[in-house]
Amino acid sequence: MIKLSNVSIYNLKDEVIYSKSSGNLDQQKSDSSFETSLNLSLGDGKLVIGESYYAIGIRDDDLPIRTQTMNCIDASDNPRFEGSIAFPEKPQGAMAGNTLKATSEADILIDCFNYSSSEFNRSTWGAALEYFFGGLTNSPGPVLMATAGRQTIGASQNWSSIDEGPADICLSWVNKNINFGVWIHFNFQLFGLGDRPIWYVATNGGSWKLAGSDPSVPYTWDPSAVGFNITATPTSGHQSLSVEVVITDIKK
Repeated sequence: MIKLSNVSIYNLKDEVIYSKSSGNLDQQKSDSSFETSLNLSLGDGKLVIGESYYAIGIRDDDLPIRTQTMNCIDASDNPRFEGSIAFPEKPQGAMAGNTLKATSEADILIDCFNYSSSEFNRSTWGAALEYFFGGLTNSPGPVLMATAGRQTIGASQNWSSIDEGPADICLSWVNKNINFGVWIHFNFQLFGLGDRPIWYVATNGGSWKLAGSDPSVPYTWDPSAVGFNITATPTSGHQSLSVEVVITDIKK
């Protein structure tokens, strides 16, 4: 059971239906399915029983997390959501379980380069790696040095089973009164089927927001909000996502 705070509920159009709630998330894998359930402490009457939603919240270790798609089964002041992905029989020719992938190459990666004249200190960071992720391939140091600093966080799968994920990595930086961060979410996949990884950004303590409807499109922070030129450029695949973040000074 995972305790969540600052929970927002989204519909499948990525529209916020409800925010600033708290609750408990339970994710369980059996031999035949992957089960998700979410209970919230508050509701506002905008939910519809039988409709599909997903949630974004903050774990008790301060890491962001996104749920799988779930159905609303209780739309009261204490709403409840449940989701289930059934495992079919292994398709003919599937390679899952036959080979192990080397863990030296990250499948999800946040790579930060600082070419500005100011250093940044590491803020919120970490990983929540679920089933059959081999672990971190890269861990970031506490300081992103000025002029030529580089820090990276990455994680890999081991391809030892029919299913992988969900998994999350995030890395945030602070400089005086400004901060920003990137979070990658690897969606649960079965036999390589499922949505490709997506990513989120945050600015100055605000909520995490989807970087864009297409995870292959770059994102640029507002220079007036962060005091630097900061651009994140993704390389998006069906079972991989890397985001390169480049920081430079604003030219006067």
